[in-house]
Amino acid sequence: MIFKDRYTWKIILCWMIGCFLLLRNGSVHAQCSPWAVSAAAQTSTCAANGKITVTLTGSGASSLRNILYSLEPVVSGGYAVPQSELPVFENVPGGQYRVVVQAVCNNVSVSASTNVTVSNTYVPMNVLLKEERMAFASCNTGQGSITFAGGNAPYTVTITGKPSEYAGRTTFVTSASTLLLDSLNAGSYTLSVSDACTSTAPTQTLTVNAITSIAATDVGFNVEPVPLDCQQLWISAIGFYSPDLYKYFSESAPLKVSCTLAGVSTAYVPLTSAPGYLTLPAGTSISDYRGAPLQINFKSPCNEILSVTVSLPSSWISAAVENNCGTDFNLSYTLYGAQMVCYPLSVSLKNSTTGSYRYGTIGFNKDATVTDTINHLSFGDYEMTITGADGKLASQYYFSAKPPAGESPYFLTAEEGPGASLGNEGIALIAVHKTSLFSVGTRIEVISPADKAFTYVVDYNNNNIAYPLKNGELETFGVGSYLIRVTDNCGVYEIPITIEEDDVFRYSWSYTSMQTCMGLSVKPTGHAYYKGQDLPTYYQIISGPAGSGNSIIPAGDSLLLSIPGSYRVAVSAYDGAAVDYGSNAKDVHYVNQPLAVDVENSLGWVCPRQANNSGTIRAFGKYGGTAQSGVYTFKLAEAGKGATGPYLAVNNSGYFSSVASGGNYSLIANQSYDIKVEDDCGASAVQSLKIIDFATAQVVFSDKPEYCIGETAHLRTINLPTTARRAYWTGPNGFSTQSTSSDLFIPDFRVENAGEYRVAITSDMCGDSIVGTVTIGAAPYLAVCYSAVTDTSVNPYIYGLLGSWRPMRSYTYYGSRAESDPDKPTDIRTDGAFADFDAFWQVKDGKWSAQKQEAWVWNAESTIFNAKGFELENKDPLGRYNSGIYGYGDAIPVAVVQNSRYQEATFEGFEDYYFANANCQEACPAGRRFDFTPYMSRIDSTQRHTGRYSIRVVPGDTVGVISPIMDVAETLGAPSFNETTFTCNNVPTTVLKSVNANSEVLLPSFALLSGRKAVFSAWVKEMQDCQCNSYESNQVALAVTTGDGNSVVVKIKPVGAIIDGWQRYEQVIDIPVGSSKFSVVLLATGSTTVFYDDIRIHPYNANMKSFVYDARNLRMMAELDENNYATFFEYDDDATLTRVKKETERGVKTIKETRSALIKE
Repeated sequence: MIFKDRYTWKIILCWMIGCFLLLRNGSVHAQCSPWAVSAAAQTSTCAANGKITVTLTGSGASSLRNILYSLEPVVSGGYAVPQSELPVFENVPGGQYRVVVQAVCNNVSVSASTNVTVSNTYVPMNVLLKEERMAFASCNTGQGSITFAGGNAPYTVTITGKPSEYAGRTTFVTSASTLLLDSLNAGSYTLSVSDACTSTAPTQTLTVNAITSIAATDVGFNVEPVPLDCQQLWISAIGFYSPDLYKYFSESAPLKVSCTLAGVSTAYVPLTSAPGYLTLPAGTSISDYRGAPLQINFKSPCNEILSVTVSLPSSWISAAVENNCGTDFNLSYTLYGAQMVCYPLSVSLKNSTTGSYRYGTIGFNKDATVTDTINHLSFGDYEMTITGADGKLASQYYFSAKPPAGESPYFLTAEEGPGASLGNEGIALIAVHKTSLFSVGTRIEVISPADKAFTYVVDYNNNNIAYPLKNGELETFGVGSYLIRVTDNCGVYEIPITIEEDDVFRYSWSYTSMQTCMGLSVKPTGHAYYKGQDLPTYYQIISGPAGSGNSIIPAGDSLLLSIPGSYRVAVSAYDGAAVDYGSNAKDVHYVNQPLAVDVENSLGWVCPRQANNSGTIRAFGKYGGTAQSGVYTFKLAEAGKGATGPYLAVNNSGYFSSVASGGNYSLIANQSYDIKVEDDCGASAVQSLKIIDFATAQVVFSDKPEYCIGETAHLRTINLPTTARRAYWTGPNGFSTQSTSSDLFIPDFRVENAGEYRVAITSDMCGDSIVGTVTIGAAPYLAVCYSAVTDTSVNPYIYGLLGSWRPMRSYTYYGSRAESDPDKPTDIRTDGAFADFDAFWQVKDGKWSAQKQEAWVWNAESTIFNAKGFELENKDPLGRYNSGIYGYGDAIPVAVVQNSRYQEATFEGFEDYYFANANCQEACPAGRRFDFTPYMSRIDSTQRHTGRYSIRVVPGDTVGVISPIMDVAETLGAPSFNETTFTCNNVPTTVLKSVNANSEVLLPSFALLSGRKAVFSAWVKEMQDCQCNSYESNQVALAVTTGDGNSVVVKIKPVGAIIDGWQRYEQVIDIPVGSSKFSVVLLATGSTTVFYDDIRIHPYNANMKSFVYDARNLRMMAELDENNYATFFEYDDDATLTRVKKETERGVKTIKETRSALIKE
């Protein structure tokens, strides 16, 4: 059984939404013509240089006098500006603010406010210095770069310290993100960097190192023989392995190179060119210079020469055998240093066991190696000799090849995994070794575990080690046991291997960090374990705002994060590089908070009753670096001179006073001064501070002008730069308190708390109290109700959700009569009984139960009841619904509808809005189908179509209601029972925990169903003498919100004759599939007041009758038929019906009139 949710509780909701607040905050109507406040914000492009310009608008603005402007932060504790007469706020940090304007209009104090947001595009400046290229000896070929992050361009870079040899520029101005400093001598350079906001970064040091010597391992070179000429050597390229030298090579720096061999030198050529040919002394060939010293000479633009001696390659042979299943073997050999011999080469292979020879020839080759293969050699001892065309021995090699002993030629080892020493932990490679060279086509299969199974086929025969590849990539293996099968043309071999924890790298590390002048210093420490050893660890920045590829450092050293942002640091066991493999890397976040003047706590002021020029400034710094001295340096200057001076005073306290200056300077009320703050790192920031006059300034604020009932009101005084302070508060209804805090909180705000609050602040800043007032109000509120049924757990029997028995279905018995022969005479006294009859209720197993035989057919089922037990909806076996709508406290039917669900129909005659029970406790009103409660002030008794009331719409106004549209009808449900386990005497028992109900147990609200049609009908009257056939100054807008979010609006006019001043609306509405909302808006489009009455909506195929009662005595006053035409009922003083009138298209006609009286004796 379903009931309307009448069991509700009243709560107070603060009316602080929509246009209401917009009107209250935007304009004022207190004994003054309308005026409003608007504010335009200028973006803060520096740390705090935003600007807010306030404008007063409206016809009443010209009537305002004694106008004071103040700025409050929306979020407590932010930047604020006390009251002043200036409508402009300058040097405002980015944030959200409230501009408050107080004035006098027609001798009445008025105020208004508006919110404004000052955007802040300024990102604090950070710089990164980097040595780009070392200087070559004492020559000025060094380079350095400065990368700027944040700040505002242009940037000014000044070299304040430099080596004595440097004679270049010392000042640079750029708008680029990177500045390259060129032509630098070796040494240290001290740089000062500032931006367009006069913000100075901490002093930076750039060190340019010098290349004073070159090691042989730093240089690479390539030599080639010359065809048919053994007396010449071609040196084709010079390269660098050292990153310091490579900078010169890759950037085509102005270095030149020459080579010297056996007293013969090449000419100097640009570094990127080939040194060229070296012609050797007569009687010699290139074979004579194998392993000989080659001198490479580098010359700078300053004609300084640095030389390095390297060795030319020597020639030697390496060979390996491939056994052919024990029958013979193949020989693969390689000649190294092949570019230092004369071609063609003669090769001889002597079997020392048998004395047999094999010969071969190698043609010209310019590569460093020559490789060849000799197949099907007999086992034995061998001697290989290679001789050049000049008759000189290139190399000689001795080896022995013996047949295999019969055991497996394969064995496995666990090798270091790819990148394992670079940080890739927990993996290893399985190396398959063979006692001779691998044969092409050898199959290597991983058999177990099954999830690692794959096959690799060897496709080379010049190596005796194979690493299995999977999909072309080296396959890695974790700790565990594996079985490998090797199949070659000689047999099949299965070999197990276990990878132990010692066979893989493991890393563990952590770091500490510390803020320095140059950035965030990160000191990592950790361990790398491999093969039972605790290896040294190395760390490198892999990615971050300052870039990657930074120098790698050992544990205990520090990495410098110079630019704020997120960095990725990886650990490695190799001192050359680290790679991010995930588990070996960590995120390091650097948030830089640059030096700034703390504008929220810094203040300039003139005390009450003091001279205008007796101001004081107390400035505070924040962030930056003061680790060395522990203090900031503050400099006072006139407005606009904070960056360069001259300075009126300098100290470390930030305290400046006209009195303490001894007459050197005066701080004047309502004027601004610049404060420059500097730290130990050389950074600086400039901020403008205004001297406020405590005698006239607003020193107390509220976070909003009005508070909701139950909220906590927050009042706060201006931030005073002292802890020696006490605030004495007084307020409405005798309120008083005192506190050392700048905040006053009034919890559980009530209407009686509204009014003016006064504060008197005593402190060591001023001899007299600092006094201020603020007025706060109570926001308009609206009493609304919430459901006691669906709110939390509910007792369903108290509220009638369960336990009340109602009729559900009615059944009719269909059966043949005993007298079925029409030819037989009938006896009406006895005939007509059923031939067979089965009772609906029968006793079965000692219990009464319903026996629904085929003869019993149900013809009506009740589906919804209201709280008073009245039926609201039923349906027949064909699924056709009938419904009734109740009003007047859910006690009297106001409409009955055929072929309509309860949720699909509504009727509103405006008669029972003032009908209420005489109850001392103010209860929540009954729910309504179409609720016009927000417009109760417009329900009018002067005009009505039926009953006593209609709703009034004045010119230019609208009255609207909105309801949902559903795709399917609401499903009615029952409460849900929640169980829990309760233990008593150690015996667990399942008990009822709670009963919950949702909206499915409540009466469905009015909601049309999509994909159908509905009929709208109403009556309208205009307050004018209309000598016309139709009204034109009214309109009804019917809007349907479709599935795509758009609205289909049908604007309709009344049609038909005007009957006793009233004209009827009737309109069919299409409700498309997927629609979500339906709204009705009543408009007065002309210059006359319009009245609407008897509004009804129901499905197109439905039929509605509605009823109107007198709310005072509940007599029926009218009945409206299917077409919404009324039948009126009139009564005499004795409540006797005297007249019945019918409304027709031709007017209202009297149908019946009755008069009766009693004869007096």
